[in-house]
Amino acid sequence: MISGKGESSVKTNHKKTKHLFAIMKVFILVGILVFFWDMYDATWGFSQKIERNLPGQGDYQEDMKVVSKYYSGDYKLMVKEQQLTKKQVDTLFAKAREEIYATFFGENVNSDAVMNDVNPQTQYQQGLVRARWSFDEEELVNCDGEIQKEMVEEATIVVATAELRYGEYTDILQFPFQVIPYGKDSEQGFLNSLSRALDREDTEEETLVLPGEIDGEKVKWRKKLSYRGVAVIALGVLGSCMIPYGEMWETKRQKRKKQQAMLWDYPSILNQLSLLLGVGISLPEVVDRITIRYEKQKKETGTALPGYELLAMMNREMKDGVGTLQAIEHFGKNSERKEYRKLAILLQQNLRKGNAHMIELMEREDMEAFEMRKAMARRAGEEASTKLLIPMIGMLGIVIVILVVPALLALESQ
Repeated sequence: MISGKGESSVKTNHKKTKHLFAIMKVFILVGILVFFWDMYDATWGFSQKIERNLPGQGDYQEDMKVVSKYYSGDYKLMVKEQQLTKKQVDTLFAKAREEIYATFFGENVNSDAVMNDVNPQTQYQQGLVRARWSFDEEELVNCDGEIQKEMVEEATIVVATAELRYGEYTDILQFPFQVIPYGKDSEQGFLNSLSRALDREDTEEETLVLPGEIDGEKVKWRKKLSYRGVAVIALGVLGSCMIPYGEMWETKRQKRKKQQAMLWDYPSILNQLSLLLGVGISLPEVVDRITIRYEKQKKETGTALPGYELLAMMNREMKDGVGTLQAIEHFGKNSERKEYRKLAILLQQNLRKGNAHMIELMEREDMEAFEMRKAMARRAGEEASTKLLIPMIGMLGIVIVILVVPALLALESQ
């Protein structure tokens, strides 16, 4: 017997299935309609005519099928844009000339007083008309319309020539304009006079004598002041201010490094304590044995381990007459890791209440420390893998450049 909940679930699944089939039917129907429309447009509905792009929109390529006695197959048809008639071209050139007169002189007021660069463009009328410019006074005005201001000593008539082209049609436009020098009382006029005066200096002399007067005006010279000393002072002040922060950062880094090293030492220390206390050796003797073994290893390797150093300090206190409980308390206080403070509490309980349950607690703590060390090793491996990503990404970039650049150069050469 099917429960009400089961019946509801079956009905819901049935509705979902109906909806899916309905969506599939719609897509299939639309696909069939699109297919037949494309077939109609490509075959019996095709009138053997293809629309061209309007002038200025460019050519485009159309994939076609050709069937004839000598060839049947695919053909890439290049459909050129629509061309203007001769009358339309004449109108287009007339509008291009109007656009040239409106834009050519740029910031200049009129054609009789041209001091700033002119603006000869290479395209007009939204790119339909192309223009190639030339100037009869090339030493004063280059093909980009830049006026060599330092060369203009007096008013000079310059004739501009523009060859306008649309397809096979061309038109020549010529007009004059007058280039005039800047006034001597203006900034650019002074700089132009200064440049001409320096050009007249004898370059065969060993030294360049700077002119003390330009067009009747006195000129004083001095070298541009270098602010390297100020930069050094600022760098020194900034460095001095950053030293305390650097020392603070280094202290914190060393502290983190020491705590991490103590965490690595903890499982090993706990394991040795657990083993030696388990065979009935007293705590002071256990600490002494571990310390002797560590000091020997330290002498051979020259490496100090902060966790064992803390244990060695406790051993020295006990040998110097400090009570065992007090030495253990100092051991816990001197450590900044909670694991060592927990160990100190366990050792104090061992001395006060006996080791009835001490071995079991130490073994449990040893297992937890072992798991912690495995987690630390796993995390260190993940961090190392993350750090390797940067050089790997760099190598991948080099490989991509090695593969892509020759291919691009080959394409450009074709």
